[in-house]
Amino acid sequence: MQVIDWDAMSAPWLKSERGLEAAHQTVLDGLMHRAGLETGQRVLDIGCGTGASLLAAAEVVGMTGQVTGVDIAPPLAARARDRAPETVDVLVGDAGTLEHDRAFDAAISLFGTMFFTDTPAAFATIRKALKPGAKFVFSAWGSPPRNPWFGIPRSSVEAHVGELPKPDPTAPGPFRFADAQAIVEALSSVGWDVSVDSEALLLRTGQDSNGLAEMHLNIAEALMLANHDLSQNDRDAIRENLRVGFSNHQGEDGVQVPAEVHFFTAIAVD
Repeated sequence: MQVIDWDAMSAPWLKSERGLEAAHQTVLDGLMHRAGLETGQRVLDIGCGTGASLLAAAEVVGMTGQVTGVDIAPPLAARARDRAPETVDVLVGDAGTLEHDRAFDAAISLFGTMFFTDTPAAFATIRKALKPGAKFVFSAWGSPPRNPWFGIPRSSVEAHVGELPKPDPTAPGPFRFADAQAIVEALSSVGWDVSVDSEALLLRTGQDSNGLAEMHLNIAEALMLANHDLSQNDRDAIRENLRVGFSNHQGEDGVQVPAEVHFFTAIAVD
């Protein structure tokens, strides 16, 4: 099994934290609306990343509540811990195998569930961490053609370096849950009553195409281009491809990228 260097994997996300959180804010708003968290609840946040969803949950549950975030990447968990108030705990580990000594009233996940090696087993473990009847709301990306947030970077890179290996849609990755109905069926067999609401929305980035080009080049170099030896001319060409691609979605307040996001609501069956 390949060992993942989480320091290397986390670096571009930490560098791009503000831009990514701005782009994901519309999704986080939809997630929190559907979660309906309440004051005083104990909430589990799966794949909390740098902490945007933790902070949102902590604000709702207040000082009488408690939020526990879990992330497998130590650098991201450390950043989330630095931002969190005293009502928040942050754990480093695989949320799909981690056991908890007390049951939670609710759970949320902002793009944090698509990377489990064994999805049904992971959700069975999470089910054990929630009280019967508790709600788990999580978001996942829809199909690649409906998400230019990923398509523009990929096409911008491929236009310069050639075709990249096609990712396996059934393997852990951002589009693991693109087939929403398959996930509903898989989770229904391990103790969840699941429904899904697929929504077309806009990622309101708050940046112009130049800012987004720089951010996505940084991410692409760490992920798609990790094995490529790029010259400065290569970087400049890819950056320009990115700028042109995102400029097609320029709005009055910055680039607004259309997206399709699945919002899953899973109720823990008694």
